[in-house]
Amino acid sequence: MLGSSWVAWACVAGLTVLQLLFIYAAPLQALFESQPLNPEHLAVVTGAGLVIFLLTELIKLVLHWRRN
Repeated sequence: MLGSSWVAWACVAGLTVLQLLFIYAAPLQALFESQPLNPEHLAVVTGAGLVIFLLTELIKLVLHWRRN
């Protein structure tokens, strides 16, 4: 999992920064007419993303284990 390509992790980090700017930077909120997420909603979104990530990694692990 953590041995994956550094490019993929750099993309994830970059997109996370852009997403946070979209959510919390006042000029972007005005441009896109968006509002910041409250902590509860941010926790739900983060948790859902984490669950999907972990399930995907588990599927990859099982498929790798079955091939070997």
